[in-house]
This record gives sequence, C-alpha cells and structure tokens, in this order.
Amino acid sequence: MNLIEKASVVKSESYTMFFIYTLVFLIALFHAGTAVSGDNYEPNDSRETAYEISFSDGVWKSETATIDTREDADWYSFYGESDSFISISSDPITKFDIAFSLYYGDSRLTCADNYFSGMAEKIVKYPLGKDGIYYICVGTPESTKKRTTTDTDSFGSYSLEITLYKSHTISGKVTDSQTGNAISSARITVEHDTSYTAETDVDGMFEVILKGALSGEPFAIQVQKTGYIAEIAKGIVSNAKETAVSIELAPLPDNSRNVLLEEFTATWCTWCPYATDILEEIIRSQGNVISIAYHIEDEMSTPEGDQLDDMLSPALPQALIDRTQFTGSSSILVNRQEWTKRCIERSQVPAPLSIHISCDYTGSSRNADVTVDMLSLSDMKGAYRINVVVCEDSLDYEQHITGKDYKTISPYYHMHVVRRMITGTYGERLNTDPIQAQTNIRKYYSFTLDDSINENYARLVVFVNEDLKNGLGPVQQAAQCTIMEDTITEVEIDERIAFQIHPAFPNPFNTTTMIPFTLTQDKHIVLTVYNIVGEKVTTLTDRIWPPGKHSIIWDAHGFSSGIYFYRLQAGASIGTGKMLLIK
Repeated sequence: MNLIEKASVVKSESYTMFFIYTLVFLIALFHAGTAVSGDNYEPNDSRETAYEISFSDGVWKSETATIDTREDADWYSFYGESDSFISISSDPITKFDIAFSLYYGDSRLTCADNYFSGMAEKIVKYPLGKDGIYYICVGTPESTKKRTTTDTDSFGSYSLEITLYKSHTISGKVTDSQTGNAISSARITVEHDTSYTAETDVDGMFEVILKGALSGEPFAIQVQKTGYIAEIAKGIVSNAKETAVSIELAPLPDNSRNVLLEEFTATWCTWCPYATDILEEIIRSQGNVISIAYHIEDEMSTPEGDQLDDMLSPALPQALIDRTQFTGSSSILVNRQEWTKRCIERSQVPAPLSIHISCDYTGSSRNADVTVDMLSLSDMKGAYRINVVVCEDSLDYEQHITGKDYKTISPYYHMHVVRRMITGTYGERLNTDPIQAQTNIRKYYSFTLDDSINENYARLVVFVNEDLKNGLGPVQQAAQCTIMEDTITEVEIDERIAFQIHPAFPNPFNTTTMIPFTLTQDKHIVLTVYNIVGEKVTTLTDRIWPPGKHSIIWDAHGFSSGIYFYRLQAGASIGTGKMLLIK
C-alpha cells in the first residue's frame, strides 16, 4: 500500500470515527433535551415500551422510582379519549423537586413544566380533548434544565400516580311508586365528586353525563316533584360507560311536612337579592316550602321582627328553617348556601299534625275571620305554640345590591313580607296537657286588615312550634292561604266540567308566579302564555289533569319584563288572564 493509499484509509477511518462520535453525541444531546423539555418529542420504541403503564379500573400506578437528579427522566404512555381528563399526583419520598410535562404526539400540552416542590404532594388535572396516545415525562428541575434542585443529594425517589377520568352516562326513569306511571316535570340534581351538575327537568326518562368520572367513585341523583317525597338514588361509577337506574317517587302521605323558612332581610342588605333568588328556586322546585320574611331596619320592619332580630342577631341574609338547630351547627340560624339542603332534610321528617286554614274576608270592612283546624297525627307530649302571621307579596321598595358595581334596583318587588303577627312575636300557647294522637283542635281569630296592605297580595301563614325556653322551639307543621281565598274568577264555564280559573298569584311578579284552576273531573288541560303582541312564548302544560284544585308555576327567568297573557283551555272552556313580569 502506497503512502497515498494509506493516507486515504486513515482519512476515511478518521471521517468514519468522527461521524460515529458526532452521531453518538447528537443522539445523547437529543435525548437529554427532548426527554424533559423538547417541543418536538418523538419517543423511541424501547423507551415507550419500557415505561408503558396499563389501564386498570381507571388508575395507573407506577412503582416507586429512584432517579438521578442531574440527568434522569422517566416516560409513561397511555391511550386517552376525547371526553377524558387526567389527574397526576406525586408524593416525593425524599426532599427534592419533581417536574413533569404532558405530550400528545409530538406536541407539548399546556400543563407542561409543572412542579411538585419538596415534600409537598400536588395534584394537577388536565382535560385531554382528543383520542390518541399521550406521553408523560417525569424528571427533576435539574434534568428539565429549568432550575436548580433544592436537595444537595444527587438522588431522590418519588411515588407517582396517574389517573384517567372518563365520561360516564347515567340513564334511567322516574315513576310513581303506586301507579308505575312515568312522572313528568320532575327535577333531578346530580352530585358527583363533591360538585353538582346543573339541575334539569325530566319527563319520565332522563340521561345525564358525568364528565371526569372514575371507576369506583360514588354519585347521587336527587329527584324532586311537587306532591311527592323527594328521593335520592345513590350508586358507584362502574367500568362500563353507562349505568342504568330506576327511581320511584312515593306520593306525599297525610303526615307530609310543609317546611317553614323564616328569612331575615333588608333593602339595605346588598347580598339579600341573591338569597331571594335561592329562596324562590327552593319554593318552585320543592313545592312544600312556606316562606315569611322579617325586614330589619327598613321601610317594611315590624316590632315583632325587631324583637327577633334583637334576640338572634342574624347576619343578613340568614334564615330559620323550621327553627331547627341542625347537626354540626352552633345556632338555629342557617346561611343561604345551606337553605336548599336543610329544607330537603326537614321535608323528610313526618309532621305530627295537620293544619287547615279557612278565611272569611269582607272587603268593605276589611275584616277577616279565620278558622284554624288541626289534627294531631301522633302523640305530642310537649308544650306548643300557634302562630298566625299576615304576609304581603309584591311590595315595591328600592333594593341595594352588590356585585361588580354597587347599585340600586328600582322598581324591586319584595315577597313574603311579614306585615303583622296576629298572635304576637312568640305565638299563643296551644296546650297545657299532652296532646294524644287523632285529637282535633280548632282555633278562631278575627282581625282587621290594615289599609296599607293590598288585600289581593296578602296571605296568612299559620305554624305550630314547640315551646322551649326562648319560645323558638322546632316547628311541627305550617300552612298558608290567601286572605281572599274564596274570591274565584269564573270564565266561560262549561257546566259539564265546572271549570274555574283563579287569578295568577303573585301579580305583578318577579321571576315566578302561580296560575291556579279547579276541575271536578279528569280533563285535558292546555296552558299557554303569550306576550303583549300575541306571540306564544311557552306552553306550561298539555296533558290530562285529575279533579281538584291545581296550581301551575311559570318560571320566567329567561323572559324580559312586560305584560303577558295566559290562556287555559279545558275542553270547550277557555279562561284567560293578564300578568305583569317585573325584574
């Protein structure tokens, strides 16, 4: 071999070695960069295979790993679905920081470069949004090239748990436990993972989708319907994508309870309008809640309300719910965030007596003669007091409200306002001896309605409470009626069905009003609402109704203020009326 040939070989070998060293360096550099923070990561087969973790009951768990805080990073891969989201939690076993990044294909997602600092456990949740393979890179701040580790030791260990949450469908039906028929216009509320989904009305069948459901997690479905006992169905999210449930509602028994909510409010209370919205939704959805409102230091205050305010010192807006001190509470006062739950809780407690009110009102003299009939349904061994309260709806006084900006709302119509307590602040003594079951008790009251009270929007509320030391023992039962209860408007009456329609109440109204009517036999009822120009805006019912007195509620949350007309048709008979919605 001549010198030129030798030189060519040496040069060729040098190029080869240089190429090999360069390639090795680039590969090492590539892995060092992309393993922790590269924007275009494309994992090789061996690394993906080595760190792949399998799905089992919604949870992936890695073994405790020891990593070099200077250069190591671990990769995990999994298949995710578009309706899922992932939860990543880490519990450092030694004191050092952990960083991680989440990738979809070669794209790093927005939850990248999160840190678990020191010994603190951290949980990060992220929605996936696409079907496909995802990768998680777990390393240390040193290996991610982001910041220096807080630990002087170059090694650390961690326990990592990766959880995949998926959507889960719950479908079912709501039926009457006695007839087996589907129940229309029931309201369901779904509780899952400590949060509630939006409430919705269902007609017999329903379907709800839990976003981010984990196998083994509990869920609860609460069903409410006026005239029925509220029911809660509980279950566990299964590995299947759907869970079927069947819920039966039982009609309210004779000992069903009307829950009394006594609200403390004021026109100067800037949070009270929000409490009013909660209250009106409770009344609308639960159907067995009666409310009275004590106004404090404003134009609608009463001496009785002031006395209760002095005794209880409520932080407005607070309320008494059946004057009951609930488990875990230090007072009988209840914050507005708990009103819904506490009313449902009390409605499940059977009432020991029933109350029926009849009112004979003479418009010319404004005199009201009231008869209250009570029947004890079980033995009542304590001392009890009866309370008779005059309330008025739709009182127009400007209301202050807080939010992004402090402002005043006018006109603003106040509901359930206590105008007079006929039996005084603490009621009238009902009994001196224990009351045996099936005992009839009758009480009479007569009073003149003050000229400042609008008789069309006035009503009576009667309740019986236990007589404890402070006179504010738990309420046993409550009932209400309008002052002008017997004033009925008859329109185009078909003598074959004796159809009667009552005026909408309250009217004017803010958000919700009731349209009462009476039938003496089964009849198909169609109730529609029209705006001022004659356009139909909603149909409230279109079905057969049984004999008796009924009330249909119109929830006008999504409608603008103005005049509306309702048209109620029963066979050949038609009744109409006018309503004023003011927000």
